[in-house]
Amino acid sequence: MLDSKQPEMLTKIADTLSDKLIKIELLAAVLVLIGYVLISTGTETGSILFEFSLFPLSVAYFFKIYTKTENVYTKFVTRLTYMGCSIATTGVLFIGTGWPGGLIMYQIAILSLFVALLGFFVLGVLMRKMVNFKVKQIYRPIVILAMLLGVYFIPEYEIYKKLGDNIETIDYTNKKHFDENNFLSFDSITVMEFVELLPLKKNVTKNSNILIVIGQANSTWVTKNDIPKLIKMIDSEQPACCIERAIATTTLKSPVGEESTVGGQVMNLIDSYRFNKPFPFSLINCSVSEKERQKEILDWWAEKNK
Repeated sequence: MLDSKQPEMLTKIADTLSDKLIKIELLAAVLVLIGYVLISTGTETGSILFEFSLFPLSVAYFFKIYTKTENVYTKFVTRLTYMGCSIATTGVLFIGTGWPGGLIMYQIAILSLFVALLGFFVLGVLMRKMVNFKVKQIYRPIVILAMLLGVYFIPEYEIYKKLGDNIETIDYTNKKHFDENNFLSFDSITVMEFVELLPLKKNVTKNSNILIVIGQANSTWVTKNDIPKLIKMIDSEQPACCIERAIATTTLKSPVGEESTVGGQVMNLIDSYRFNKPFPFSLINCSVSEKERQKEILDWWAEKNK
């Protein structure tokens, strides 16, 4: 009765998936592992395989939301579980492809699966409100939640160290703010020191135009005092580094050879201040100086200083 208004076709798809879901999950897991191995060796097909394995899994979880259930308690927990699983795989897919919103989805998935597990424990074990409740039903959310939390709390440096060491970057070894692995830390560098690193040197080709950073600078890193100096550079067409967060090197194709200018990167720094956002605000950033965006920033600064 509870599911009488539910689209019959979706219910049929969910029922069909009941016996096949575990096989889909195992296949996706194998493909993801193969994808990571290929990515770690610099093979472009690794990213394609990674995306191909997660998309059908996310769709399967989505349809499982419509599984027919016996009562409202079972329906609530079951739907929350599969919704969390679907959002989790979609979030990982978005992060892996550099699309916006992936991290938010990842966090929502963690919260959803945590609440689902709480529901299983309270409604299924303590109150016994869930019809036909079996302990094995909690295995899937436990495993997926454990994997999500494990990856979420692994330091970005360690992820790159294990999987991203094949990326060709500009050699900053032994320079201030860089470690022996060519990683830039935002801990002590100032905004203007960072800007000085952006222009590509004459001996640097577009095949090694990547500046890899660990984590993000907080939203207060760029200050109002930096803006006048930065604004003077927004129209610079000088070739610059692409900025890539270390975590992106594990799943994304690095932006080797893509165009970036000092003006474009400087405008990103200004936007960090304008919108109170951490920098960089995307996993991979290759930006060029655009007239329309320059005008927008100049108008904003003029208005702010009236």
